[in-house]
Amino acid sequence: MRALQGVDWADVVMRNTNSYKLAPAMYRMDRKLAMDLVKKDGQLLQYTLGELNSDIELVMEAVTKNGSALRYADMELQDNKDIALAAVASEGMAFQYLSRRLREDSEVIMAALKQNGRVLSLLTRSLRRNPEFVRRAVETDGSAFQYADPSLNHNREIVRLAVASSPQALAFAHPELRDEDAFVMDAVEKQGSTLSYASARLQADRGFVLKAVEKNVWAFGSASKALRGDRIFVLECMKRNCMALQFATLDVKVDPSFHAKALAAINTPYLRTYIKQLRDVARRVSSKLDLNAAPLQASDAQTTWPAGSPSLSPFMDSRRAIYGSRGNADLMAVRGQLRAAPGDKPGSRPHSAAGAAGRVARAPAQQPQMQRPQSQGGMRRSRSAA
Repeated sequence: MRALQGVDWADVVMRNTNSYKLAPAMYRMDRKLAMDLVKKDGQLLQYTLGELNSDIELVMEAVTKNGSALRYADMELQDNKDIALAAVASEGMAFQYLSRRLREDSEVIMAALKQNGRVLSLLTRSLRRNPEFVRRAVETDGSAFQYADPSLNHNREIVRLAVASSPQALAFAHPELRDEDAFVMDAVEKQGSTLSYASARLQADRGFVLKAVEKNVWAFGSASKALRGDRIFVLECMKRNCMALQFATLDVKVDPSFHAKALAAINTPYLRTYIKQLRDVARRVSSKLDLNAAPLQASDAQTTWPAGSPSLSPFMDSRRAIYGSRGNADLMAVRGQLRAAPGDKPGSRPHSAAGAAGRVARAPAQQPQMQRPQSQGGMRRSRSAA
């Protein structure tokens, strides 16, 4: 403390506001200094001493800069409507620090929802049933529809506003709306994966899925497995967007005969590059001993992918190339197909070529395999024998 006797704390904290919490009490009770600081960072209100947190002008400056600073204000000021409106206009989630009376005030609620639609989650259930509040919330953030009362999930106007802002809001719509062709198509056009929230009927409807693929090829990844495994239908989708092959089932995706038919019908540089990559990866996975096989050449890869297609690089990670966006289910299928692959020990788990290469490089030759004792008694006997 002797070394700090000559320190001008007012200058120090103005240069570095983080040092305000370390300042002597007399500086933290200084109203003028506190006013200058909260204009920079409203959260510094928490370090003031005395009755500064009940100073209406000081608190107003703090919440205008940072609405969540309201939590450090005196309880009487948390019940002040002017301060409340300033706080939620700056940061909607400051709504949680208001008094109970103001948390039921319509004007304050609408102001908070305008700044952050997720404030809807902080309202009571009876207020989340109010169509005006829910409408304001989804106009700001469509994902806030998940917090609305279930009695509003069939309100066409509100659901349409929510889906326009956030297509994933379709997941919380009434089943009747999720089974309506035009309603779902609007959401799929904005984000193809939202087809996964549609009814099972639409996911298996050939005509609907074809139209969806035309608008957004990612929709095919959410179609029914029967359609994604139908070679004729997959080819029809590929005629609309050749990258639909990425979302086909694994048996279709790695079938050389299907590749030949697809290339005969749709011979584009993009498709040729992708199929070459699939064949290269399939060859490496199925023949793990051939670790030095020549990689895919880049001669056909210097092209631009068509608009609306997945951003699929020809040199993407091999696992993603084979398994696509659906991931683990197809990966387990491949492991099941390769379980009896040559070179595997009985009962061992198959691995990719890259993993096999790493193990070959790290593991010593003919390393003895340790066996787990059958029981603790067996372990004691083996120790005693040793």
